[in-house]
Amino acid sequence: MGLPYRPAQKKTLELTQDKPNRFGLKVLAAVLLCILALGQISYLARNSIHHMITKAPLNIQGPAQIAFDIVDKAICHLLPCENKALSDFSAWAIEFADLEIYSPATKDNVRVNPETSPVTGLLKLQIRNKLNIAVVWPSMILSITDINDVLISEIVLTPQDWLPQELQSPPLQAINAAPLQEVSSNLPLSLPEKAAGYRLRLSYIEKE
Repeated sequence: MGLPYRPAQKKTLELTQDKPNRFGLKVLAAVLLCILALGQISYLARNSIHHMITKAPLNIQGPAQIAFDIVDKAICHLLPCENKALSDFSAWAIEFADLEIYSPATKDNVRVNPETSPVTGLLKLQIRNKLNIAVVWPSMILSITDINDVLISEIVLTPQDWLPQELQSPPLQAINAAPLQEVSSNLPLSLPEKAAGYRLRLSYIEKE
């Protein structure tokens, strides 16, 4: 007599035939999830990505910008997009900074009364946005020192304090620096009586 037929062999064959189809579905699902995740990241971080591209080497910046623009236009065609400037210390180049400190008794060789004329110094600034993208204007922290280079006072200057008047008048009211924008400003200040030197640094801390 021959051995009886074992149906388990057929079942094993059927399972083996189903595996490639299930594997293909898993791969397809993984690809779709990756595309969805990349799309979500590109949408939520689109301003940060654009910002990083402008800081990349020139040989990378061009192709990356083209690829970003294609993806960004496709996403913004489907979803509402907002172009938002970012805060970046490395975007700024202070081309010129000088604090003229006047004598308590004179200003431009003219005797003044400190009680009626609080202006005792003039801060001259020239600052440039190095990036080809809009960046939030920074605040300035002016540290005033005495003749021994000891800190005696700090003055916090928001963009509304130090930007020239033409950038603050309606309808401009510039909150952000335009790409590659350069600005010069002369700001009269009231300084402590013992002011002899200064240090200047940028800040994104809001003035209280």
